[in-house]
Amino acid sequence: MIDRKDVDTRLFGLWTVVKDSTSALRALRATQYVAFYLTFSGVLELVLLLVIGRTFVSSPPPGGSQFYAEFAIGLIFSALILWLGLRIRNGKYGAVPYVCALLLLDVVFNLFEAPWVGVIGAGIFCAIALCGLKAWIWRKKYGILGGSGRRNWLPICFGAISSVVFVSALGVVLLIGFGISPGTRVITGHEIPRYQIEVLLDRQILGRNDEIELFYSEGPFSVATGGQFMTSEKLVAYEELDGELHIYEMPYAEIESVELESQGGFLADSLYTVYGKPDAGWEWIIIILSVENGGDQRFIDRLEQHMADT
Repeated sequence: MIDRKDVDTRLFGLWTVVKDSTSALRALRATQYVAFYLTFSGVLELVLLLVIGRTFVSSPPPGGSQFYAEFAIGLIFSALILWLGLRIRNGKYGAVPYVCALLLLDVVFNLFEAPWVGVIGAGIFCAIALCGLKAWIWRKKYGILGGSGRRNWLPICFGAISSVVFVSALGVVLLIGFGISPGTRVITGHEIPRYQIEVLLDRQILGRNDEIELFYSEGPFSVATGGQFMTSEKLVAYEELDGELHIYEMPYAEIESVELESQGGFLADSLYTVYGKPDAGWEWIIIILSVENGGDQRFIDRLEQHMADT
């Protein structure tokens, strides 16, 4: 047992001053609460998804592939982080850096997607995680050694895979969050980062006097490689083929009909064909829309509303 009276703490006991084996052990064991906090957050998201059909950051169409995919990912994440927390509770401190990494990913993701959610909790458990991570880094110095001396390939492989996934996921979140890469859903004009607006203006895809209502770019790294948007007067689709930019504009008065060619899913976008009237500048144009949070249907509903108003 660890006597808390012999451990120096700060911030109402949240920050453990790691200076010997006793304090290091306390900091390591406290990391289990970070795991349980993340587990609770994940389970809460699952409950919200099942009860009201949405979470703090998404509202997938009920019964769709995104709904089931989000539920499956949330369930796997919650089970994984609970398992890591139980390992720490049983003295398997090799799980500490994984818990800290998952907390960092959760904090960064919420910072961009839902900054109003769990700010106080994130701050408290970040302090606990930092202490635990410091103790884990200096565990040999304080004589905290675990294991039987045999090399266990399961945690080694798990650590390697987790590291790759973590770095990749964090990179994607940061690129999207800072507006460098396109997002994964249909967004309003007010949600488009200023950097992406400047790219559209510089490439003359967007006019200086145009105001975007809804926008989606299927480009993997830049909005300039492909996308579609609506203004108050027209539908615009564009794509880059063999290094050459092609822009297709169709005023709403020239649109005859819109047909769904391919319904998207969790890993695929929906494909629509917009047919022009006989006097239109284009016979037809193709638009690609993300199904995330029902964005494809929202885009088409708004497009049909513009068509009805002309």
